Amino acid sequence: MSRRCPQCGSEGTGDQQVVSAARNTAESLDFNELRNYWRGFRSDSTFFTYVRCQSCEFVYCVNYFTDDQLNELYSFMPDNTNDEDLDLLRKTQGGYQRQIVSYGFSGTRILDVGADIGLLAEAIRRRDSSVVVDAIEPNKGVHETLQVALGSLGHVTDSWTGLAPDARYDLIAGIHVLDHLIDLKGAVREMVGRIRPGGHIYFVTHNERSLMRRLLGRRWPPFCLQHPHLFDHRTLKKVFEDAGFIDVRVRRTTNHFSLRHIARVATQLLGLPPRMATVVPPIALPLKLGNISVQGRRRG
Repeated sequence: MSRRCPQCGSEGTGDQQVVSAARNTAESLDFNELRNYWRGFRSDSTFFTYVRCQSCEFVYCVNYFTDDQLNELYSFMPDNTNDEDLDLLRKTQGGYQRQIVSYGFSGTRILDVGADIGLLAEAIRRRDSSVVVDAIEPNKGVHETLQVALGSLGHVTDSWTGLAPDARYDLIAGIHVLDHLIDLKGAVREMVGRIRPGGHIYFVTHNERSLMRRLLGRRWPPFCLQHPHLFDHRTLKKVFEDAGFIDVRVRRTTNHFSLRHIARVATQLLGLPPRMATVVPPIALPLKLGNISVQGRRRG
């Protein structure tokens, strides 16, 4: 499927700047072949070619999967923990929760978009158990685990249409979800309609202008089949300012990883024997690896 720029709607042209292209591009493979590259890190990874829009400098794939293909790929898949220690993942989600609070958020009803197994909901409800968190998660394979994280009052659905028609939220949040949404503008419009006046948004994405991206080149893990577009500080802020949000702020975020997990990913990206990672100690480190968050308020 050929796409216009998800940010400004400009039509792709042949002379756009190529940001990154795989050695074996996704455009050259059929859908059945691409299924094998949908998950995981590997040295021979493939992805659709990323270009930079000439009009607004947004980075996106002109060619991408169809809606039906995406529904099939997302419906049932492993969770997004990538075998990392859950306690470290909870520390990372706790950092997101602290950013939400530091911005001035206070509310009782939250929607977590692309909630995975519910670690953000856990972090939010650990601070205030009276908060009700609903969740949208297309991967039905994690719904049972997610419901436990939400508690008895939270509701899980796989799409916007599964929410109660009159449901409105004080906060809509999503961790690494915006860069998966093929209809970015449509999803933001849905959010505007679901946020109460004065309500907040909080999203975390990869930063395509980060140092890590420059160092790794085409091996940067966010260059993958699951991301039809990628953000930087300016384009991420513009998405929500254009939608009418105010006091929009973009900040760096911190991830907590073990050295062994980083080594495991590195061996996969470089095509090295997996056993090499086992000799690396599982020491936990807080690292700013090129992820950014955006926060803002809907006009009251």
